[in-house]
Amino acid sequence: MVLIVKLLKKKVMKNIKYVLPIFLAAMISCTKEAPATDGPENPDTPAAVTTLSASIGGDVTKTAMGAENAGKYPVTWSEGDRIRLNGGAESADAVIADGAKTASFNFGGEISAPFKAVYPSSAWKAEGVIAIPAEQAYVKGTFDPGSAVMLAYSDDSNLNFRHIMSYLYVTFTSENVTENIKTVEVKSLGTESMSGDFNVTFAAEGCTVAAAEANQAAVRVSCPDLALGTPVVVAVPAQTYASGVVVTVTYSDDTTKDFMSVGSFEAKAGKVYPLDLEIKTPGIYNVEGYEAFAAALNKGESVARWQDDHGVVNLYANLTKDENYTYISTLSVSFNGHGHSITCNKKSRPLFNTIAAGVTVSSLTTAGTYVYLEAGGEQAFASFARVNLGTIDHCTNTTSGELTATTGTAFGAFVGQNGGVISNSTNEGSISLTMQVPAGKKVACYGGGFAAYGHTTAGTSAGTFTNCTNRGEVIVNVTTGAIIRTGFGGICGVVIADGVVFEGCRNEATVKRQDDGAENITAACAVGGILGRSVSHFPGKEHWLDMDGNKKFNTKFTGCVNTGTVIDAVYNEHNFQTQNSDELGNKKVCAGGIVGAVMGKVAEPVTLVDCSNIGKVQAGYSNTKNSHVGGGLVGMASNVSLTNCVAEGVVEPTLGNIAGALGGMIGFARVNATISGGTAKPAVSVTTVSSPTKYSYGLVFGCVRTDGNASVSGVKLGGSITINGTAENISATNYTDYICKNVHFTAASAKPAVSGCSWSE
Repeated sequence: MVLIVKLLKKKVMKNIKYVLPIFLAAMISCTKEAPATDGPENPDTPAAVTTLSASIGGDVTKTAMGAENAGKYPVTWSEGDRIRLNGGAESADAVIADGAKTASFNFGGEISAPFKAVYPSSAWKAEGVIAIPAEQAYVKGTFDPGSAVMLAYSDDSNLNFRHIMSYLYVTFTSENVTENIKTVEVKSLGTESMSGDFNVTFAAEGCTVAAAEANQAAVRVSCPDLALGTPVVVAVPAQTYASGVVVTVTYSDDTTKDFMSVGSFEAKAGKVYPLDLEIKTPGIYNVEGYEAFAAALNKGESVARWQDDHGVVNLYANLTKDENYTYISTLSVSFNGHGHSITCNKKSRPLFNTIAAGVTVSSLTTAGTYVYLEAGGEQAFASFARVNLGTIDHCTNTTSGELTATTGTAFGAFVGQNGGVISNSTNEGSISLTMQVPAGKKVACYGGGFAAYGHTTAGTSAGTFTNCTNRGEVIVNVTTGAIIRTGFGGICGVVIADGVVFEGCRNEATVKRQDDGAENITAACAVGGILGRSVSHFPGKEHWLDMDGNKKFNTKFTGCVNTGTVIDAVYNEHNFQTQNSDELGNKKVCAGGIVGAVMGKVAEPVTLVDCSNIGKVQAGYSNTKNSHVGGGLVGMASNVSLTNCVAEGVVEPTLGNIAGALGGMIGFARVNATISGGTAKPAVSVTTVSSPTKYSYGLVFGCVRTDGNASVSGVKLGGSITINGTAENISATNYTDYICKNVHFTAASAKPAVSGCSWSE
């Protein structure tokens, strides 16, 4: 039989002169239309025919673009075109007529209706399946005919083809690139298929096409070393690209350049291209773009399409998702949030496992809600990373959560372990953790407003915290069982490695460890406004602090401030000075405005310089046990030096309870505690009971252990001391008696050395 196909004389869109590619979109479909008015007359539908009359519908027909004329491109049939009918019969080459406006196809036999037609014949793969080629040839001034897939269906003798492809007319120019173009590749930034097998449903009401298998396969045009400025036409499936597309140009020197579209695009069937595609700086503009970036990074693929000229990945929109984002194993490229947020409404893990050394995450806010703990250890709660080896700068976390854990847990609102730098950042997310440990089981728990650990747990990389501000509550409540090896702080939970620095950090929120019927018995604990503790646990006695100094650390605090409330209310069955007559401090429960407990080095003590506390420090669990110490700056200290620090906050027992030693600056100075300069004007409040009868307190020290282990010089003193609600009468004539009212160690040797201090109301 002979099939006559008539080309409608349609024109396409206006002239296009672009530096970057541009798209328009529509859903893939083919529909039945009336025959062209200037085509041959059509007989009524026969059971079988030897001749069919057909036309091609749509704004753009086929199969070759003519020369641009007044902003429009005519399209015509080409010699060598072939079609396939009803899945099997392939036509001979097209016979061109009427200036390429019409073409006839000879099938050489009788074919019965209904008619299902595919162009080109090479696109047919199997019954109901077509194949869109991934590789396209460059054809000067037009598209590759083999990629211009069309479909038609008719139950009578009028056959009308419809395009299922869109044609991207791309011109590239650059002031910085002189190489010719080698290939042009287009890839979806989402999950839409660009090539491969597509299932086709032929029907009178219209044809539908759907990818046989979701993939992100690209389409690529191989170019014969084209000069910049030469147009390239790429055929892509007509469909909605929800996340946009990326166009990758490979130059003759094998360098590449990505041009990324922004947002969703609809590529309309039969359109050469639209006028107004917006191409912006490479970066992330939506959730799909972030997910594609994360997937590529995890696979070890190039992420150049998201990077600017400096190699930085930029976020240009606020992202919100209910579930966790794709967990990036190692963030190996710098990421700039430009003040935008990444929100996860049901978070259980951080964005990254590791931020690599040399990588910076900046100007990013993490937001949402923690709903459960996917994993304990150093990953729980963290919003940014489990481990930071790079730099987190000018970032904010607002993610909060009220969670329950039954096993060992470490948390930090920013990271689990900080082995890099966190600077100029703020935590506004509150963390409330209830530990429900099975009876008889003992687990560890660490946490802070920024990090659980101030270093990597292997101790190989020490972290720095600079100008970090915590405004989120850090509250841990133990209801059953026991937790040991603890430490909680407004900035960081624990430091057990050398070289960790806290500079210009500030806590403005409540940091609280509370027991409610727990089984800790002799477990020590340390809570601080900035840091929980800088001391390890005793060898072989993991529930004790190692105040004997088997391990010592040189942690530094400079310009740190606490204005929040620090509470350490942990059940402990011991009383102060019951470990032995010298009181080693290993079993103590400690609270400090800056740090709960420290063990420094003799040659490199823990240092606090220009630090201040104007918040409230509370310690105590019951009215029968006083194994708790509290200090305005430091709870318990060995080998520590304070220079020009200020203590003007409240130091007191928790409501209705007692404490062993409370000091305006340091609660219990075990050995080598030196204070020089600064101001001590605290409000120290003491509660006593008939048993135990001993309690120590002071404007500077609550208790010092032996002669020579503590000194204070050049400090301006003031403040108040209240015992059972009655204020002591402290004045310029007797204030030195209240620097340290040490009643636990009554020998004259158990007094701090005092020099150059003064009284100021």
